[in-house]
Amino acid sequence: MDFRFILILLIGLPMGLAVVVVAQRAWASQQQALTAQRWPQTTGWVVYSGIQEEWVRTRRYTSHRVSPARRYEAQVVVEYEVNGRRYRSERLHFGDRVLSSDRGPAEKTAAHYPVGSMVPVFYNPANPLEASLKPAVGQGTWIWWGTAVLLMLMMLVMIAFILSSPPVTF
Repeated sequence: MDFRFILILLIGLPMGLAVVVVAQRAWASQQQALTAQRWPQTTGWVVYSGIQEEWVRTRRYTSHRVSPARRYEAQVVVEYEVNGRRYRSERLHFGDRVLSSDRGPAEKTAAHYPVGSMVPVFYNPANPLEASLKPAVGQGTWIWWGTAVLLMLMMLVMIAFILSSPPVTF
């Protein structure tokens, strides 16, 4: 039996499974955003707009030490009414959160939603608690898609390398 096919199974199956898991996560966020684009809109008002600062543990490339670092994210809270009932949402878009070491993007987003301003809110008619200011995916979803593509390319390169090597039998 050619040992290359065993290598392909040992490497290709786990990497293929990782590609499927990562792509499924990205797909779910994207489908949620596409569904939200068909949701009805109501007008909401911004009750809070600011920057959320979090301390995270990071590891520098040049050392094995873990140190704290600041990360930023815009936080916008809107209130809106559906069928005479008031709701509150903090969702800007669909997908995972992405914190940035640069405060600028968070400031820009927060400035786009000043407190007291009226904004369109897309809400789920079956569950009005579920709402979003933008029925689109955020950066987190694109990071998941990029990771899935990168893993798939790595898997294909490894399989091509294994297949291009001379057969090894035992």
